[in-house]
Parts: sequence; structure tokens; C-alpha cells
Amino acid sequence: MKNVTAKFKTTCLLLFGAMTLSVGIQARENLFANSFEQAGYGGPELIITQLNGSNGLIIGGKGAGIWGNDIYAFSTGIGAYMTAGRLALDATRDFSLAYVGATAGYSKDPSSMIHFTSDAFLGLGQAWSTDRTTSDRLETGNVLVLSVGVSAEINLTEHFQVGVGGGWRAVSNPDIAGLSGSQLSGPSATLSFKFGNFD
Repeated sequence: MKNVTAKFKTTCLLLFGAMTLSVGIQARENLFANSFEQAGYGGPELIITQLNGSNGLIIGGKGAGIWGNDIYAFSTGIGAYMTAGRLALDATRDFSLAYVGATAGYSKDPSSMIHFTSDAFLGLGQAWSTDRTTSDRLETGNVLVLSVGVSAEINLTEHFQVGVGGGWRAVSNPDIAGLSGSQLSGPSATLSFKFGNFD
């Protein structure tokens, strides 16, 4: 588990440290006017969802470059996510999930103060079970993760956006006793924070 956690932290550091440069788009309408020169962002996300029939929290984030104009914008980037703590699998075991992958998005009227964005994520990861008493890892399985979502975003400043949305996550079977892909899949609500240059 230490190796997975270390790799996850390293991925997050690389994710937030590498802001993608892209072609500019026209200045956006926002609450506090300011100007900037490049298009790209990075920031954290909180995902509230059902995991194994119980409410769970997935934390992570993504960074992307943006291409477009004041009518539409496309984004491509990378994201990394992990369950916040361990979740109950059965009477004696807990489980966790972590995954990384590529994201792609589309925004309608991105120059408007409030606009809508759709996005998709495809990635690889691991699920693992642990003994609740000893915290020893018992089983580990690889998974494929696909998610799609829609969110409403507000341009608070030239460099800061907040989004609230919902979506659906599909996860393949991890080959862990008592844990199936359907138990890791389901609807979700997302709160996102984007920091960067959007023009």
C-alpha cells in the first residue's frame, strides 16, 4: 500500500506541476476582470459517490490544455484519483481504489460567466483489500475506469473557476474476492476547482 500511495502522490505532484500551454481564446466574462495570455489549468476535484453500497469520497484532480474560442472550447489532459481512506468490504475487510488516466472535455460558451462543460475520463488503476485489524494488504487487482459527466462552471476570476456536476463511473472487475466492478461503479456528484489561464 505504501508503494501505491507514494506513486499516487508522485503522480499528483507531476499533474499539478505541469500546466499545459495551448492556443489562446478570447477574454472571458468574469466577476473580477483581469487579462492573461495562455490557456490551461490544473486543480483538485472531490467526487461523492456510492462504493459497495455505501457513500464514499474520491479525491484527486486533473490538469489540461484548452483549445477553442468564445463559442466553444475543447480540453485534453490527465487526471489522478483515489478513495479517501478505506471503505468497508465486509465484516473483516476494507478496500481502496486508485486510478490515473486521460481526460477530454467540451465547453459551450466558455467566455460566459456561467457555462456548461461535459467531460470523459479513461484510465487504469488498482483496487485492493486490507485486513481491518492488522491493515495488511490481502488482495490487489487491476481495473479499467471509464467515467462521463456534465457540470456547470462559474468564472470567478480570470484564473479561477468552480464547477458542480454529476456523472457516471464504470469500473471493470478487479478479481478480488467479494468485490466486483458493479460495486465500484455508479453515479457521482463532483465539485471541481480549476486554477490557471483560460484564454
